[in-house]
Amino acid sequence: FILIIFISLIILYFIWYLKIAHLTEKKLIILQNNLKENNVIFTWENIEKFGFPYRVVNKLNSVKINSNNIEIYLENLNIIYQPWNIKHIILKSSEIVNILSQNNKIIIHPDLMASIRINKFNKKIIAINIDEINILNNQYSHKINKPEIYFRENNKKQLLYSIKIKELFY
Repeated sequence: FILIIFISLIILYFIWYLKIAHLTEKKLIILQNNLKENNVIFTWENIEKFGFPYRVVNKLNSVKINSNNIEIYLENLNIIYQPWNIKHIILKSSEIVNILSQNNKIIIHPDLMASIRINKFNKKIIAINIDEINILNNQYSHKINKPEIYFRENNKKQLLYSIKIKELFY
């Protein structure tokens, strides 16, 4: 009898996990459409799913983001959800991120990690940790080591932020 209950619980968890995995992909498509309405084009070549049983990982390959003459390209981006709390999202990339605009090129070196938490009042708290950023222009070059960037919304829907930089070279 206990074995039947145990197997039933595993099957129920598996079904619940599949529903959460489907929901995360659906939310990604909704995000893509919302960005498009604001003139931000967010595309990817394909999605790989993995992470069972502890997390849901949507690995986006060949990610491109275009807006106002700015182009961002990532070889891959992992969007990680924990099945028990899909309002906490982790973004992770171990590839170089290239950001191109008219006269500037920003290179974010591997090991980008961001955490997005949405609280019960639907306010977002975002923390971004980056290994290194290079900003290149025709006239100058800057290097920023170990920056940490934090954002949060206050009760008036205003965006508050903080930037911590370990080292800045120019």
